Amino acid sequence: MRTFVLCALVILALVAALAQPAAPQPATPPAGLLVGPNVGWDTALQAPVDLAWDMPTRRLHARSLVLTETGDAVDLRIRRAPGTYPDGPLSGHQSPAGDVPGIIHWDALTPDGWREVAGIQGVLGDQSGPPPTAASHPGWLVFYTYSPHHDEGLHRVLINETGAVSMGGGGYGSEGLPAPAYGLHVFGGGMRMQAVPSPEAPRLSVVGQGGSRRYTYQVVAVDSQGHETPPGPAATILGPETLGEAGAIHLEWDRCAGAESYLVLRDGRRLEGAVYVEGNVKTYTDRGTPVADYTPEGRNATADAQVDGALTVGQVIYTPGVCRAEVTGGTMNDFRPRGLESAATLVLDPARPVRLTGLQAPAAEGRWLLVLNVGSAPVTLANASPASQPANRIVTGTGRDLVLGKDRLLQLVYVVGRWRVIGREGEAPSAITSHPLPGKRDG
Repeated sequence: MRTFVLCALVILALVAALAQPAAPQPATPPAGLLVGPNVGWDTALQAPVDLAWDMPTRRLHARSLVLTETGDAVDLRIRRAPGTYPDGPLSGHQSPAGDVPGIIHWDALTPDGWREVAGIQGVLGDQSGPPPTAASHPGWLVFYTYSPHHDEGLHRVLINETGAVSMGGGGYGSEGLPAPAYGLHVFGGGMRMQAVPSPEAPRLSVVGQGGSRRYTYQVVAVDSQGHETPPGPAATILGPETLGEAGAIHLEWDRCAGAESYLVLRDGRRLEGAVYVEGNVKTYTDRGTPVADYTPEGRNATADAQVDGALTVGQVIYTPGVCRAEVTGGTMNDFRPRGLESAATLVLDPARPVRLTGLQAPAAEGRWLLVLNVGSAPVTLANASPASQPANRIVTGTGRDLVLGKDRLLQLVYVVGRWRVIGREGEAPSAITSHPLPGKRDG
C-alpha cells in the first residue's frame, strides 16, 4: 500500500509539471551575450537579477557590473558603425555613421520618474580620408550636466584631440561651449588657486592622570603632494610627567580645506607618523608617541602658479579679499587673524595704540599683502622683533620700528622667510615710509 501511494504522488507531480506553460525562449540568443545565472537573455531587470538585456530598446541593464580580465587589462569599447540592425523590432533599419560613437549617461529615479543627471560622450573629430583609413581618428570628449532651467544637457568641458580644454558656461544654444583656443580656456566664472592654510591652534584636554608638566602642541597640514604648511599657532596645557596609558593629551582641531593628512608637533618636535582622520573635526591622542626633529618646509606648492611664457592680461590685475582684523591694543605677537591666509589686504581699526611684532607666515614665499590702518590709534610694526617666531617677523628695511598712522597704507612682501616692507617705485630701502592714502593728510 505504501509503495502504491508513493507512485501516485510521483505521477501527480509529473502531471502538474507538464501542465505548466513552458517559458518562451528565443530560438537564437545574441552571439556573445552572456547573462544570468538566473535570468534569460531577454528578461526584464528584476531584483535580485544583476544583468538583463532589454530587446525592444536594445539596452543592457545592470545593478552592478564588474569586468575582469585575467592577465591583461580590461578593454571596454563603445562602437558605432553604419549598417543594418540584425534582429529585433529594428531589423532591417539602417544605422547612420554619426559623429557620436557612444555616450555614458547617468540617470536618477525621482518621484516624478527618471531624470537625466550628467553624461560623457565621445565625438568623432572627422571622417575624412578614403578607405582604408587609419586605425584611429581625431576625437573629442564632451562632459555635460543639466541645469534646472534647461531640459537638454549643457556642455561643461570639451577636450579636443590635442589635449586642449575649454570649460565653464555657455554650453546651451547655437554651438554651445566654444572650442578651446588655448591649452586651458575658461568661459565665465573664474579660476582660483588656494593654498592649504595652516591649522588653527589645537584644543587640548588631559585624558586620565594629570600633572604639572607643560606641553606645547602645534599642527601642520599636508596636501596631496606631500607639501607641508607652516605650523599653526601653538596651544599649551599642563599634563602628566610622563605620557602613557595612565595619562595622555587629547587634541582636536578643525579640518583645513585641501589637506589630506596632518603632522602633530609636541614642544617643537614632530610626533612619528602622519594623522589620517575623517570628518570636519580631527582628533589625536598623544600617549607618548615617539618624536623626531622637525624642520619646517617653508612653502606649499599648491599655492604656486608658474608661468614659463608670457602672461597677457586683457583687463586689469586686482587682488580681492579683505581681512578686517579685530585689535584691542597693546602688543600682538605672531598675529594671525581669521581669513588672513586668503586675503590681499589687512585692515586694522585700533582704538588704542598697537605694536605688531609679527604676522603669521604665508604658505608660500612671494606673497604680497597691503596693510591699512583706519583706526584712530597708530599701529607700530616692530622691526625683526624676537617676540614673534622667526618666520613671522617683519623687516621694515629702516633698521627701526615703523609707525602706521590713521589712513596710512603700506605693502609687505614675504621673501626669504620674513615679511618685508617695500616702498614706492624708486625708493631706496633706507627711505621707506608708510604711504598716505590719496586725498588724505598724514596722521
